[in-house]
Amino acid sequence: SQNGSGGHTFVFNVTRSATVEGKLLSHDGRRVVATFATGRSVKQGENRIHWNGRSQDGSPLPPGPYVLDLTARTDDGQ
Repeated sequence: SQNGSGGHTFVFNVTRSATVEGKLLSHDGRRVVATFATGRSVKQGENRIHWNGRSQDGSPLPPGPYVLDLTARTDDGQ
């Protein structure tokens, strides 16, 4: 969901507690434009992470299509 501060909140579910990392990729999936929530711990069930709408260097990204690559890893590496 979008919010008024220019970012986006992503809602997702995990089946076990995990550590997550979010990467936002260009619309063709070839280039990482932002990394966020790196190393954030989440609990089993529904979770939310927020991206502030900015690129890796802190500049605002223009509206448009992007690809979310969200990785969740459990403590045992799954």
